[in-house]
This record gives sequence, structure tokens and C-alpha cells, in this order.
Amino acid sequence: MRIAIIGSGMAGVSCARALHSFGHEVEIFEMMSKDSPTRPRQMEGSAHFLDNVPKLYPDQNLKTLEIRSPSHTILLKGNIGFFYEVGGETGIEARERRLIEESISINYSRRVEKKEQLEGQFDIVVAADGYSSRIALEAGLRSKTPTQVGIGVGFTVEGDFNPEWTTIWLNNQLSLHGYAYIIPFSTTEASLVSFSIGKNVPVKTYRKSLRQLAVSRGWKILDEWVDFESWYDFSSYQKDNLFVVGNAGSFTDPALGFGLKWGVKSAKLCAEAIHKNLDYNLLLEDELLPEFGSCQVLRKFFESASDQDYDRFVGSFRNPLVRNLVQSGRPILQKLALTLLLRRVTQLSKRTLLR
Repeated sequence: MRIAIIGSGMAGVSCARALHSFGHEVEIFEMMSKDSPTRPRQMEGSAHFLDNVPKLYPDQNLKTLEIRSPSHTILLKGNIGFFYEVGGETGIEARERRLIEESISINYSRRVEKKEQLEGQFDIVVAADGYSSRIALEAGLRSKTPTQVGIGVGFTVEGDFNPEWTTIWLNNQLSLHGYAYIIPFSTTEASLVSFSIGKNVPVKTYRKSLRQLAVSRGWKILDEWVDFESWYDFSSYQKDNLFVVGNAGSFTDPALGFGLKWGVKSAKLCAEAIHKNLDYNLLLEDELLPEFGSCQVLRKFFESASDQDYDRFVGSFRNPLVRNLVQSGRPILQKLALTLLLRRVTQLSKRTLLR
């Protein structure tokens, strides 16, 4: 079959690679020019106990996780997770594009907003065109307005960093219904980000707070950016010969805003559905969508958490059982830690509602 992939982000490239390995003729269409990044350069983290580790080779190991609330600081050490550089000219998507360019055609500077633009040229069209997918909208698969909007305010900072260490701040002074974090690119550069959820996020306020944090730590700001994420309701992820993958299908963690794991997973499920003529929606319902359950619990907590709630949540890691499970280095035990933490988050959310 001849298959068109719209978008050359991680989901698009992963789907193209899988379909090509099955023997299909694949072509990618990317609206950006070849030398332009598809998103700002930043770092994405994953942790075994959050069950958000993608099946990708990492850039760095995460061995120390520092979690800070207004009154508490917790250090977790061990085989915690991994880091991935995304966006920019050296992120994982750019590297993957370079790897497949010899075997799969990538048409740069080609904007495709409707499936009909490729009518008669391809047997299958896969929409991997990111958040607010025009193709999914035109096909009537997603809602017109987002159910949730995420805004990331980020700086690239210069300083002295441990490449295997990340810090997360749960603090309403640094984000709205979200969190802030720093992940190193190297020993001298890092990505400092405030991630907020809401349709009216005071970007200037959190940019100022993040800048003050950088100054207080002695970090030099090299550049800055603002990035947006959107989540939509979907009636289906497939219509006739059109399939939707990655961020285009809102396959992104609604609590933390990371999407590598589910972008890659949706892409591979899509390729499997196409190749084996399976029901893509059923594959997603069985193997992907249930994984967002824990994310939704965390999102509900973030939406109403006070700084005192963040203190109580971070204090949960003082529990020896939780701490040992997270630091165990064994994914099955780390998932048990997530179960215990979600139980605590649910208790805190109920307490907030009663206030």
C-alpha cells in the first residue's frame, strides 16, 4: 500500500518506520523546512514509577530526583528513569528523521491540512500533524474547542549541572495547576520549564517567577520560548482510510504534559492496525487509553491543589515503603509505588473538595 504520513515529529517518524519495515511504500509530508525544528529545544523526563517511559534509547539516565514543595524537599536515588532531548536541531525527532531519510521520502515545506489534498495519490493517510490537528478537525474526528490547554514557559540556562539529576517544583508561585522542572542537557546547560494548565494562564507572571528562580540559583539565561499543548475530545481515531496518531490524537499525559511514550506507542499500534487490517480504535482501547487513568487522577489533584496540598503530597515520599519502592530499580515495584501515591493524591483531592 502507498501511505502518506502528515508530520515528521516522533509519532510520524515512528509510524513511518514501522510501516516501512512491514514492506509498505511510505511518504512523509512536513510543513516546516528541512533546517527548521518542529518544536523548541528542551528536555523530557520519564520515571518508572510514573509509568511513562517510552521504548526509545535515552540520552541520559535519571538517577536522582529532587522534588520540592514550598516547605519540603525529597531526594530519591537509584534507577529512577531517563531523559530525552526533544525539539531543536539535535532532539530525538531530528535525529530519527536523519536516520530514515535514505529509505523514506520526506517532503519538507509541504503543508497538508485536508486529506483531500492527497486524494487519489495514497491508499492510507496518517495524521501526525501535532496538537490542534487540522486534518482530524476537517474529518470530524475531534472537537472544535480544546478540553484542556497546556502552556510551557521555558529557558535554556547555563550553569553547573549533574546530567543525571532533575528537580521538580510543586509550587503555585511557579505554575498554574502544574509544576516547574529543570533537566540538564549537559554539565553546563539545562532546560528550565514552568508547565501550566488553563485557558487563561498568566504567562508573564510565571516567566517572571521562573526568571527569578534562575537568578537565585546563579543560572545564566541563554534563550527562552513559549510552547502550547491542546487536548481534544475524539469521537474516533480512524475514519475510512484516515488514522490519527501522537499529539494529533491528544495522546499526551494530561497531568505532566509529556507525550513521547504515547506518541510512539500510538504510532506502532496504528502501523499494526494498517498492516494487519485490525480495528485501530479497539487496539487503542485495549493497549493505550487505559494508561491515562493514573494521569487523570494526578490532573484532578493539580487542578485544586494548594501549596499545603503539595507539601502533604511531597511528604508522602517520606513513607519508607513508598521511598524504597521508587528507589528499588524494579519497574514492577515502582508501579506499586505509583498505586500508593495515587491513593494519597485521591485522598488529598477529596479533602480539597470538602474545604
